[in-house]
Amino acid sequence: MAHGVETKRRVLADLAVGATVREVCVRYGIRARSTVFLWKREWRLERTGRLAERNRSRLVQENESLRTDLEILLEAGCSARSPIGVRKEAFRRLVGTRPFNRLCRLLGLSRGEGHYMRRRMEARTVYQKEDDRLRPLVKEAFDRSRGTYGKRRVCAVLRKAGYRVSPEHVSRLMREQGLVSKHRTYRWTRLSPRRVYYPNLLRRRFSQSEPNKVWTSDCTYVWAGGRWCFACAIIDLFSRRVVGWGLSGRKTAAFALGVFQDAYRDRGRPRGLTFHSDQGPEFCEAGFEAWAADNGIALSRSAAGTPVDNAVSESFFSSVKKELVRGRGYEDETTLRRELAEYIRFYNEERIHTSLGMRTPDEVERRWLGSGGAFGVCGTPAPSGSAVR
Repeated sequence: MAHGVETKRRVLADLAVGATVREVCVRYGIRARSTVFLWKREWRLERTGRLAERNRSRLVQENESLRTDLEILLEAGCSARSPIGVRKEAFRRLVGTRPFNRLCRLLGLSRGEGHYMRRRMEARTVYQKEDDRLRPLVKEAFDRSRGTYGKRRVCAVLRKAGYRVSPEHVSRLMREQGLVSKHRTYRWTRLSPRRVYYPNLLRRRFSQSEPNKVWTSDCTYVWAGGRWCFACAIIDLFSRRVVGWGLSGRKTAAFALGVFQDAYRDRGRPRGLTFHSDQGPEFCEAGFEAWAADNGIALSRSAAGTPVDNAVSESFFSSVKKELVRGRGYEDETTLRRELAEYIRFYNEERIHTSLGMRTPDEVERRWLGSGGAFGVCGTPAPSGSAVR
C-alpha cells in the first residue's frame, strides 16, 4: 500500500512529540514498521544535512556506472539489439577484460549462455595449445633466416631444438602468420650456334664426397654508389661453403683469376681440383686457362644457355639478391663490401642447407675433419673418390 506525502508528514510529526512506531502504524494503517523506520532515518539525515550528500554520492556512482556501460558498448561495437552472432563474438573478445554479469546484461545474453561460451573458450585442445607454443618459435626461426627458410628448414631448426613437428605442421603455422619464403626462379636463354663451348666435366653431379675436389663459381652485378659493381664467388660443392669471393668495379679476367688464386692459396693449394663455371669470358680467357693448366686444375664449363648446369653458384647469387640486395640501396662500394662480407659469414656459419641434411657448411667441414678426413693439399695425395672424372 502506497502512502502519500501528507501521511509521511503526519507520522513524522507524531514521532517528534513522543509517539512510538507501533502507535503510528496502528493510527495510520501502516502494515510495515520498516517503512516508518525508513522515514525516520531519512528525516534525521535531512536534519543533519547528510541526506543531500548521500544523494550526491548515489548520483556520482550512477554516472560512473553509465559511463562504464558506454565504454563497454563502444568496445563491443554492438548492443543488445544487434544480431546474436555479432554479440557472441563481442562477448568472446571482452569476457576476460570486463565484468561478466555487466557484459551479459549489456549484450542481451543470459548468464547461463555466457558461462557456456566461456567454458568453451577455456577448453582449448592439446593441439591448439601446442600451436600457441610453436607459433612464435616458427616466426623466430623464419626471421633469423632473413625470410629465406621454407617449411622444411624451419622444421629442421625446431627439431634441432627438441620439438616434434612435421613440415606440414610448420607450413600451416607459417601460412597463418603470413610467412612466405623467397622462391627461386630460373631464366633460360637460346643457344648460339656460332659460339665455342667448353666441355662440361661436372654433368650436374653437385653432391661430392670430399672437400676441395670440385669448386664452382659465378659472377653477378650489384648497383652501388651510382655504378655497377662486379661480384664473384667460389663455392666448394662438398660443403657448399663460399671459399673465396671478391668485389670489383670492372669485370675482367684478372679480377676473377685473383679471386680464384686467393681461394686456392687459402685452402692449401689442393691437388686434383676441378673448377666449374659458366661460359663467361672472365673464366674463358687464355690467361686463366694457362694458370689452371700449370697448377693441374681441370676446367669444366656449363652448356651455353643452361644455368642449371651451374645450379649451386646460380642459387647462391639468387639468394644474395633476394636476401640481401633486393630493396636496398648502397651508397658506395665500401658499404656493399661490408654487407656482403657479413652475409657470406652468415651463409657459411649459420644458414642451414637442405642439400646438406639441414646443416651449415661449417658443420659439414667440422664433421669431415672430426671423422679423420683431411684436405688434399699441394705436396700430398689428393683425396680420392670424386664424382667428377
